[in-house]
Amino acid sequence: MFKDKHICYNAGVAQLCAMLDGKLFELPLSEHAGADAVFLSERQEADGTVYRFVSAAPPANAKPVRAGLEDVFLYVYREELGV
Repeated sequence: MFKDKHICYNAGVAQLCAMLDGKLFELPLSEHAGADAVFLSERQEADGTVYRFVSAAPPANAKPVRAGLEDVFLYVYREELGV
């Protein structure tokens, strides 16, 4: 994976996704993730909007989820995306 014209990660898909193991969560849009949360994305579900975020200390009601390449990309490139 390249960032700023340099290789920042030289790993396979599983290794890249493992960067977010235990740190990626989802919550309904109406709930607060905490001050240290890094917002990554949101999606619509039947019950409303759910958002994904990275956090070292999520709230107790946050649902842990497995990371995909999109999550890793959004996390690594968040500065360039203005997140």
